[in-house]
Amino acid sequence: MDFIDVLPPEMICNILLNLDSRSMCSMSESCKILHDMVETDWLWMKLCSNHCDTSNQLFLSDRSQGLSWKETYIRNVGCNLIRRKWKHGLFSNITCYEDLPSQVFCQMDRETWGEILELELTR
Repeated sequence: MDFIDVLPPEMICNILLNLDSRSMCSMSESCKILHDMVETDWLWMKLCSNHCDTSNQLFLSDRSQGLSWKETYIRNVGCNLIRRKWKHGLFSNITCYEDLPSQVFCQMDRETWGEILELELTR
């Protein structure tokens, strides 16, 4: 017997909420029940409320454009959010290192940095 058959859905959701998104998506590939649970808007909405700044203008823009909760989460967490903030000029008027907020850097390829620098030159 599988743990999926024994545990109530609420408990499985709690387990999923304690995983990072990559692990959660990997688990969703293991069986149809987990896949269906991972694809629910409720789960991604809960992840957004736990891990995203829901008052952030980029987050609000994604929701107003009709993006799903999953798409909104992916775009507004970790390196994806940092890249978007750089591209939208949210770090443009920094005068010294001390003015930089925490978590402004992540691993980005040279094309992304080139794109950011071009955008900065046009601002």
